[in-house]
Amino acid sequence: MTNVGEDVKKVKFLVVIALIFVLAACGSGIPNALNYEVSDFTYVDQNGEDFSLKNLEGKVWIADMIFTQCDTVCPPMTAHMAKLQSMVKEEGLDVEFVSFSVDPEVDTPEMLKEYAEGYSDDLSNWHLLTGYSIEEITVFAKDSFKVPVAKPEGQDQVIHGIKFYLVDQNGKVLKDYDGVSDTPYDEIIKDIKTILYGKRTPMLLWSPFCVVEGGIFMLVFFRINLLMLSHFPEFSKSYIISLIYAM
Repeated sequence: MTNVGEDVKKVKFLVVIALIFVLAACGSGIPNALNYEVSDFTYVDQNGEDFSLKNLEGKVWIADMIFTQCDTVCPPMTAHMAKLQSMVKEEGLDVEFVSFSVDPEVDTPEMLKEYAEGYSDDLSNWHLLTGYSIEEITVFAKDSFKVPVAKPEGQDQVIHGIKFYLVDQNGKVLKDYDGVSDTPYDEIIKDIKTILYGKRTPMLLWSPFCVVEGGIFMLVFFRINLLMLSHFPEFSKSYIISLIYAM
């Protein structure tokens, strides 16, 4: 004979687990997250070593785009990145920093290292990347960060994005910030903590993705209940009451 009480407990347990997965999928904790997917890459860092997206798996990281011969926005961007790196270190947060050169055919690993050392004395978690063509970084920047990169013919300056990008442990770009002026350091650190410590933002659950996920969950939930009630009608009243209390 089937133990109805145990079956009810199992169903309730599965419902709770399903709900947890829905909430986990919907709750990065960053309101109106961009949710851009960073394309896979394998480039070369300032030490001449291969560095890829796999090196960043499970890590929260901040990205930007610069080049060593830049005489306009890159110096303040790099100074702001160095300050953010220092503040993150003081907070004891595990964060990586990645700067993609948008002039890779000029920027060698040695040049990038010398450039970065002018702003920071600790490059252990700051990776300045090169080792690709201008065409590759143009496509990568557009696909991953939705920004243009262009080097006009005959010029030594490059057109590129001026934002800092917050990327989560799954390679999703969640938010961007001004990297040139009025860089919101405290906001960035707060957002990093939100990702690292798993804080949820209720309003995020109303995003289109989460509404769909929630709808699917509710359909499955009620389908399970109908099946349980059709198989065990004699326990319908107590079962409904128990589910109401469980929710």
